[in-house]
Amino acid sequence: MSISEQTARSHWGNRSADRAASPLDTAEAAFRLLATGPGCLVLHGRRLGCGLPQAWIPLGELAELVNRPGAPARLRQAVWQRLVRRAQTGDPAWVVAAIGMAAPSLRAACGQLTAGFRGDTYDIDAEVIAGFLAALRRVDPARPRLGSTLWRAAYRAGFRARYRQDPVPVPSEYWDTIAAPVPFGHPDLVLAEAVSCGAINAMEAELIAQTRIEDKPLAAVASALGLPYQAARRRRARAERGLVALIVEGGIAGPGVYRLLHPDAA
Repeated sequence: MSISEQTARSHWGNRSADRAASPLDTAEAAFRLLATGPGCLVLHGRRLGCGLPQAWIPLGELAELVNRPGAPARLRQAVWQRLVRRAQTGDPAWVVAAIGMAAPSLRAACGQLTAGFRGDTYDIDAEVIAGFLAALRRVDPARPRLGSTLWRAAYRAGFRARYRQDPVPVPSEYWDTIAAPVPFGHPDLVLAEAVSCGAINAMEAELIAQTRIEDKPLAAVASALGLPYQAARRRRARAERGLVALIVEGGIAGPGVYRLLHPDAA
């Protein structure tokens, strides 16, 4: 059995029998209808640039290009900028298109988050999509690495839901074997692994992610989490010492470590 099959089997294993499809299944099915065939959603290659044909290109074809391993970052950004701008008009078709474009990464995130999960994975899927949609509505289309930004918001929403329902750590072997199509090695995965190792807890991971990766003011994040400012500052400092110690000891490795310590790196 391949790694992807193992991931899928773990992810679907706890789905309630009375639910035929997850929110992600439904969104993907809708995307296939909108992105292929006569009258499908299209974007023009001339406006996207990146050496694409000077013609209207179905979203289904663009999804294959964008989600292909090694796809140019410039192409991903150009497609996501168009998708975000159109989705932010409120057109439901383009909102579904954005979910469908991100589906491979969202499905990988769901697989990672539900590894060892004892509850209903439907709930995690729903939270992941809700986090994605919330970010889609408010993200600046000019922001760099749009696809990764949206994925991070989706992952963190699922992360919060997963540990709120079932605080049992994700099995550590999954972090080395489950590959996310685009955000492999993302700093949030490093934080999730640190939580699973017991080096930090979920709230401390949240503090680090929002203030160090997303550059949000600590005061605003502390208020949102219901913490006094000084308490949040102390908890973040303690958590960062634990995280650094774990990295130095070799407990966490991979590209996400560098990206966590250097959030402005490309």
